[in-house]
Amino acid sequence: MIPNCIDTSEFYPIKKYTARNLLKLPNNKKLVLLGSSNLLDHYKGFHLFKNSIKFLNTSSYHFVFFGNCRYTELESLGVNYSYLGYLNDPISLRLAYSASDVYVAPYMNDSFGKTIVESMSC
Repeated sequence: MIPNCIDTSEFYPIKKYTARNLLKLPNNKKLVLLGSSNLLDHYKGFHLFKNSIKFLNTSSYHFVFFGNCRYTELESLGVNYSYLGYLNDPISLRLAYSASDVYVAPYMNDSFGKTIVESMSC
């Protein structure tokens, strides 16, 4: 057995207002975060996420994305969003997780779901 551990000395909550200000994200909307190393990998489920937001009143939300992605894919969603790029350090990830109201993980297949546990820690 290989344990999948999250270092809670790196992934812990930061005040939402502080995290949003540092990332220049809006404070007046619910933030929905979606991210992975490659957002458009079929198994990461971006297409499922894209279909699911059709059921939301998206004007109440601001969507935040991180990971490798094409702007054309994000623009095609027709929602207000911020793209943080590829985040590869714990500080940036901790800020993104802490700024968000919810982290969405529409994965079809994932060996552990490390981003889920990291977001829960924050």
